[in-house]
Amino acid sequence: KEEWTAKGLDTYGLIAVNTSGHAAQVEKVSYDTATELLASFGSIQKVGPSLGSFSVSAALLFAMLEEFKMEVAAKLTKYDSDPHFWMPFTLPQSAYISVMGSKGVSEAEATAHYTRMAAFKTKFTQEEKCEALLGCIDAGTECYWWDYGQLKLFQKNTLLATADSDEAEALRVFLGTTDRRQASTGLADIDPASVVLSSKIGAGSVRSSVCTNTNCDEANIHNSILMNCTLRKVTGNNCILYNVVDDTPAGLSLPDGTVRADVYLPDQPKIIVMSTLDTDGGKAWKVVLEGNDKSFEEVYMTNGPLDIMECQKVMELAKNKLVGELKG
Repeated sequence: KEEWTAKGLDTYGLIAVNTSGHAAQVEKVSYDTATELLASFGSIQKVGPSLGSFSVSAALLFAMLEEFKMEVAAKLTKYDSDPHFWMPFTLPQSAYISVMGSKGVSEAEATAHYTRMAAFKTKFTQEEKCEALLGCIDAGTECYWWDYGQLKLFQKNTLLATADSDEAEALRVFLGTTDRRQASTGLADIDPASVVLSSKIGAGSVRSSVCTNTNCDEANIHNSILMNCTLRKVTGNNCILYNVVDDTPAGLSLPDGTVRADVYLPDQPKIIVMSTLDTDGGKAWKVVLEGNDKSFEEVYMTNGPLDIMECQKVMELAKNKLVGELKG
C-alpha cells in the first residue's frame, strides 16, 4: 500500500492480469478500492499502471463503430476508453457502478451503460469466438515512458528534450530530433539546450525552451514551450503557448507560468483561452478563469459540432497573413 501511494499509482489507470492471462482495467483508484474491486477477478498475477496506449483488432474497431454510429454522427457525446469501454468490459457490474459512483456518475446512468457494453461484449465474443476482450503487454519497470496527459507533465516531458541526460537523449532519438535546429532559421541567440524545429525566430534570446513551427520577429523566452505560434514579439518564463497568433505591435509580455491556447472558429472571432501551470483544468472545468470569456467546458461545447478542417483553415489564414507582415 505504501509503495502504491509513493509511486502515485492512484493517478493512473490500473491494469491487473490474472493467471488466465485476462486483464481488467480500473481507472485511478486507491489501493484499498482496487483490492476491493478486483476481489472477484481471480488470482492476480501482475498489476501495474496503464500507459494509456492500446491497439484494437479491425473486428473490434468496426463493431464499436457500428455500436456507436449515432454518437459518432452527432459528435455530442464524449466517451473515454477506460471508464466507458475497458472497465465495463472487464469488471463485475457492482464494481463498475461503485467506481463510477465515486466519480459522480449516477447508479442509473452507470447501470445503463454497463448493460449496453455487456450486451455488446456477449455478441462480439460469440461472433468472434474469443474468451476476453482485453489483454496486456508488460513494458517492464525500467523502460522510459513519458506522460503528456496533464499540463505539468506535458511541460515536464516536452522540456525533457532540452536536458542533458541519457533519458533526454533517448527521447530525442525517439522523436527524431537529435538535430535540435531542424529546418530553422533566424538570428536569435539560441542556447545549445533548446530545441527549435521548423521555426524562424528573428532576434532575442531562447534558453532551455522548445519551439516548433513558430515564426516570431523577437522572442525572449526561458524554460518555455511555443507550438505552432506566430507572433511579432514574446517575452516569458515558464510559459506554454499553443496555436497562438498575435499581431499586436508590442507583442506579448507574459507573467511567469502563463498558458495560452488560441481556438479558431469559422465565421467567428477566435477564442483566446488563458490559464496557468498551477491551474487544475479538471477542477476548473466549469469556471471562467481570469482573462477568459468562456469556461473550458463552454469552449469544448462550442468546438463539438464544428468541422476541424474548417477551423484549421481559419488558423492557417490568420497565421499566413501575419507571417507575411513579419520582418524576416
